[in-house]
Amino acid sequence: MWINRHDGSLFAEKVPVPPMDEATRRLILEDACNFNWSQISPTIFGAIFESTLNPDTCRHGGMHYTSIENIHKVIDPLFLDEYK
Repeated sequence: MWINRHDGSLFAEKVPVPPMDEATRRLILEDACNFNWSQISPTIFGAIFESTLNPDTCRHGGMHYTSIENIHKVIDPLFLDEYK
């Protein structure tokens, strides 16, 4: 089975989808959905996402993870400092 996804051109390439048995379905759909993801730092997801992409793809698509600390360096002085 092939899935052809389009998000800009990021997912334009066709990729094979492996068969999914009952144990895999349970792991993905039930266990992952019931896991409390709020305890996982967004920094971890950003680092994993960025590390899986080809550097040229990231550069061409403007895809770069920005840490929470760096976001606050910009946002705090502009919007949040007066509320603290």
